[in-house]
Amino acid sequence: MDNRRRYKNGRRKAPAYIPQGDPQALAAPVEELGLHERTVAALKAGGVNTAGDIAARYMRDMYKVQGIGKRDIFAMQGALKKLNLTFRPEEQKQPQGEAAGEEKPVRAEQEKKPAQDRGKRQEKRQPERRENQVKNSKEAEAPKPRESARFEQENGGRGGKNAKNKGGKKGADALNKELSRLYAGLTINEIIMGGKKKRPAFVPYPKEGIKQGDLIKFYRAGKWGYKDWKGNVVIHPEYDEAFAFHEGRAGVEENGLIGYIDKANNKVIECKYDCGTSFSEGLAAVSVGEKSGYIDENGNPVTEMEFDVATPFCEGKAVVRENDRWGILDRETMKVLWR
Repeated sequence: MDNRRRYKNGRRKAPAYIPQGDPQALAAPVEELGLHERTVAALKAGGVNTAGDIAARYMRDMYKVQGIGKRDIFAMQGALKKLNLTFRPEEQKQPQGEAAGEEKPVRAEQEKKPAQDRGKRQEKRQPERRENQVKNSKEAEAPKPRESARFEQENGGRGGKNAKNKGGKKGADALNKELSRLYAGLTINEIIMGGKKKRPAFVPYPKEGIKQGDLIKFYRAGKWGYKDWKGNVVIHPEYDEAFAFHEGRAGVEENGLIGYIDKANNKVIECKYDCGTSFSEGLAAVSVGEKSGYIDENGNPVTEMEFDVATPFCEGKAVVRENDRWGILDRETMKVLWR
């Protein structure tokens, strides 16, 4: 066989990955996996037509398919699990410069050299050894650090008995007194900053803790549910996605569609929207297809699905866009002031 076919850039080409599982399950079309129509259309446009095509890829590779997001990948993972399939398992990285199954080349430099070369190296090292021996003998004759310190202390510093306070104990005491006088009452930060007034202490923004009556979402076995402030399960995991409660309502997702529940897990608003925001000032922005509008807490429409973009209300105002025009929607009159 021609080695050029087996190797690329000096490395062995890895064999194509073949997913393991029931052949019938691997051949199942993506239309039969229970995915959202938008997800199926994006997969087919990206060349992914069967469950086997999904199982042959790493999970991270699905982000490369245009139109596929995190929620779509979680939905595909659940669909594969029902067929006893999984995404391609992650592989451990091999050391750089080595391919799987290849042996390290034996270099000529690692072979044993003749005895003559070793003799030459020993001859080169002999002058260095003599130099080190002389250096070690001089260091042995020099006084030890502790002895020289005692000598300086007894004789008033480095200058001996006739030396003045420079470098001696009296000089150090005088310096300490002077520094204590100059920096009296200052902190270490003020001294570093040159005696300037210290900066005000940083007070972090207070975070709101979990209060009684709050419900916190949690994830288990591929589904989302809610616990109370004590950690007790209130709503068992049954949703593909879940969002935080606001004004007594929380957005949940089933089969790629958004709806709203109350804290007793009653579906106040059925899952029929492609997208939705949390409730704010009694209204939520929802989308169907490419258009958006507003609904109240019972699901009744407040506006038509006429906006290209609709944002949550804040202090009685919301930003909207329609036909490339931006405007401010008033909460009381529900009229738009176009810019």
